[in-house]
Amino acid sequence: MGGNEIGCPPEPFSETFVKAKEHGLYSLPHAGELVGPGSIWGALEMLKADRIGHGVRFIEDPELLQMLKIKQIPLEMCLSSNQYLHVYDRLEDHPFPQLYNLDLMVTENTDDPTLFNTSLVREYELLATLYDFNKADIARIARNAFVAALPHIDVKSRLLADFDIWYSDTI
Repeated sequence: MGGNEIGCPPEPFSETFVKAKEHGLYSLPHAGELVGPGSIWGALEMLKADRIGHGVRFIEDPELLQMLKIKQIPLEMCLSSNQYLHVYDRLEDHPFPQLYNLDLMVTENTDDPTLFNTSLVREYELLATLYDFNKADIARIARNAFVAALPHIDVKSRLLADFDIWYSDTI
Protein backbone atom coordinates (compact mmCIF):
# COMPACT_ATOMS: atom_id res chain seq x y z
CA MET A 1 0.00 0.00 0.00
CA GLY A 2 1.53 3.27 -1.06
CA GLY A 3 0.67 6.77 -2.05
CA ASN A 4 -0.74 9.73 -0.23
CA GLU A 5 -1.45 8.83 3.41
CA ILE A 6 -3.55 11.92 4.10
CA GLY A 7 -7.18 10.87 4.47
CA CYS A 8 -6.25 7.26 3.82
CA PRO A 9 -5.43 5.56 7.15
CA PRO A 10 -4.33 1.91 7.14
CA GLU A 11 -7.11 0.56 9.36
CA PRO A 12 -9.83 0.21 6.66
CA PHE A 13 -7.51 -2.16 4.78
CA SER A 14 -6.86 -4.52 7.69
CA GLU A 15 -9.15 -7.32 6.53
CA THR A 16 -7.53 -7.40 3.10
CA PHE A 17 -4.02 -7.39 4.57
CA VAL A 18 -4.87 -10.15 7.05
CA LYS A 19 -6.22 -12.33 4.21
CA ALA A 20 -3.16 -11.61 2.08
CA LYS A 21 -0.84 -12.59 4.93
CA GLU A 22 -2.83 -15.79 5.47
CA HIS A 23 -2.01 -16.63 1.84
CA GLY A 24 1.71 -16.03 2.28
CA LEU A 25 2.01 -12.44 1.11
CA TYR A 26 3.87 -9.76 3.03
CA SER A 27 2.52 -6.53 4.44
CA LEU A 28 4.56 -3.59 3.09
CA PRO A 29 2.56 -0.41 3.62
CA HIS A 30 3.72 3.17 3.39
CA ALA A 31 3.08 4.86 6.72
CA GLY A 32 4.36 7.75 8.76
CA GLU A 33 5.64 9.97 5.99
CA LEU A 34 2.96 12.62 5.44
CA VAL A 35 0.91 11.58 8.48
CA GLY A 36 2.35 11.16 11.96
CA PRO A 37 3.07 8.12 14.11
CA GLY A 38 -0.59 7.09 14.29
CA SER A 39 -0.43 5.75 10.75
CA ILE A 40 2.60 3.64 11.69
CA TRP A 41 0.80 2.21 14.71
CA GLY A 42 -2.13 1.39 12.41
CA ALA A 43 0.16 -0.27 9.87
CA LEU A 44 1.85 -2.35 12.57
CA GLU A 45 -1.20 -3.29 14.61
CA MET A 46 -3.90 -3.59 11.95
CA LEU A 47 -1.93 -4.48 8.81
CA LYS A 48 0.74 -6.52 10.63
CA ALA A 49 3.43 -4.71 8.62
CA ASP A 50 6.58 -6.70 7.90
CA ARG A 51 8.31 -3.56 6.68
CA ILE A 52 7.35 0.12 6.68
CA GLY A 53 7.71 2.35 3.65
CA HIS A 54 9.09 5.63 4.95
CA GLY A 55 8.00 5.63 8.60
CA VAL A 56 10.20 8.64 9.26
CA ARG A 57 7.64 10.35 11.50
CA PHE A 58 7.88 7.61 14.11
CA ILE A 59 10.67 9.72 15.58
CA GLU A 60 7.84 11.78 17.13
CA ASP A 61 6.72 8.88 19.36
CA PRO A 62 9.28 7.51 21.86
CA GLU A 63 7.18 4.40 22.56
CA LEU A 64 6.98 3.58 18.85
CA LEU A 65 10.70 4.25 18.49
CA GLN A 66 11.48 1.75 21.25
CA MET A 67 9.17 -0.89 19.77
CA LEU A 68 10.72 -0.55 16.30
CA LYS A 69 14.17 -0.87 17.82
CA ILE A 70 13.29 -4.03 19.73
CA LYS A 71 11.45 -5.70 16.83
CA GLN A 72 13.89 -4.45 14.16
CA ILE A 73 11.09 -3.76 11.71
CA PRO A 74 12.75 -2.48 8.53
CA LEU A 75 12.17 1.16 7.63
CA GLU A 76 12.56 2.23 4.01
CA MET A 77 13.97 5.75 4.27
CA CYS A 78 13.93 8.00 1.20
CA LEU A 79 15.79 11.27 1.72
CA SER A 80 15.03 12.89 -1.64
CA SER A 81 11.36 11.92 -1.47
CA ASN A 82 11.05 13.31 2.06
CA GLN A 83 12.57 16.61 0.94
CA TYR A 84 10.53 16.82 -2.27
CA LEU A 85 7.29 16.23 -0.34
CA HIS A 86 8.33 18.76 2.34
CA VAL A 87 8.40 16.25 5.16
CA TYR A 88 11.81 17.84 5.82
CA ASP A 89 12.59 20.97 3.86
CA ARG A 90 16.26 20.66 4.79
CA LEU A 91 17.88 17.25 4.67
CA GLU A 92 20.17 18.41 7.45
CA ASP A 93 17.06 18.21 9.68
CA HIS A 94 16.17 14.66 8.62
CA PRO A 95 16.40 12.17 11.51
CA PHE A 96 18.20 9.51 9.45
CA PRO A 97 21.52 9.84 11.34
CA GLN A 98 19.72 9.60 14.67
CA LEU A 99 17.79 6.52 13.56
CA TYR A 100 20.96 4.90 12.26
CA ASN A 101 22.80 5.63 15.51
CA LEU A 102 19.95 4.03 17.47
CA ASP A 103 20.65 0.77 15.58
CA LEU A 104 17.26 0.67 13.89
CA MET A 105 16.81 -1.41 10.75
CA VAL A 106 17.02 1.54 8.35
CA THR A 107 17.61 1.30 4.63
CA GLU A 108 18.03 4.07 2.06
CA ASN A 109 15.86 3.93 -1.03
CA THR A 110 14.84 5.95 -4.07
CA ASP A 111 11.03 5.76 -3.70
CA ASP A 112 10.21 6.96 -7.23
CA PRO A 113 13.55 7.79 -8.90
CA THR A 114 12.08 9.52 -11.95
CA LEU A 115 9.70 11.70 -9.98
CA PHE A 116 12.29 12.67 -7.37
CA ASN A 117 15.22 12.89 -9.84
CA THR A 118 17.43 10.54 -7.88
CA SER A 119 19.18 7.19 -7.93
CA LEU A 120 20.35 4.85 -5.22
CA VAL A 121 23.91 6.02 -5.76
CA ARG A 122 22.80 9.63 -5.25
CA GLU A 123 20.92 8.67 -2.08
CA TYR A 124 24.04 7.00 -0.67
CA GLU A 125 26.08 10.05 -1.68
CA LEU A 126 23.67 12.22 0.29
CA LEU A 127 24.19 10.03 3.35
CA ALA A 128 27.95 10.37 2.98
CA THR A 129 28.07 14.11 2.33
CA LEU A 130 25.26 15.34 4.59
CA TYR A 131 25.86 13.09 7.56
CA ASP A 132 29.53 12.21 7.13
CA PHE A 133 28.75 8.51 6.89
CA ASN A 134 31.83 6.49 6.01
CA LYS A 135 32.19 3.40 3.85
CA ALA A 136 31.39 1.06 6.74
CA ASP A 137 28.22 3.03 7.58
CA ILE A 138 27.03 2.93 3.97
CA ALA A 139 27.80 -0.78 3.76
CA ARG A 140 25.79 -1.45 6.92
CA ILE A 141 22.82 0.47 5.49
CA ALA A 142 23.11 -1.39 2.18
CA ARG A 143 23.37 -4.72 4.03
CA ASN A 144 20.20 -3.84 5.95
CA ALA A 145 18.40 -3.77 2.60
CA PHE A 146 19.43 -7.38 1.99
CA VAL A 147 18.31 -8.33 5.49
CA ALA A 148 14.97 -6.57 4.94
CA ALA A 149 14.45 -8.15 1.50
CA LEU A 150 11.81 -10.85 1.26
CA PRO A 151 12.97 -13.47 -1.23
CA HIS A 152 13.06 -17.17 -0.42
CA ILE A 153 15.45 -17.77 2.50
CA ASP A 154 17.96 -19.61 0.27
CA VAL A 155 18.13 -16.65 -2.11
CA LYS A 156 18.40 -14.21 0.77
CA SER A 157 21.20 -16.20 2.42
CA ARG A 158 23.13 -16.32 -0.85
CA LEU A 159 22.69 -12.59 -1.46
CA LEU A 160 23.88 -11.77 2.06
CA ALA A 161 26.87 -14.08 1.70
CA ASP A 162 27.76 -12.52 -1.67
CA PHE A 163 27.44 -9.02 -0.19
CA ASP A 164 29.62 -9.92 2.78
CA ILE A 165 32.30 -11.38 0.49
CA TRP A 166 32.15 -8.31 -1.77
CA TYR A 167 32.44 -5.97 1.20
CA SER A 168 35.32 -7.88 2.82
CA ASP A 169 37.17 -7.75 -0.53
CA THR A 170 36.75 -3.98 -0.79
CA ILE A 171 38.13 -3.01 2.62
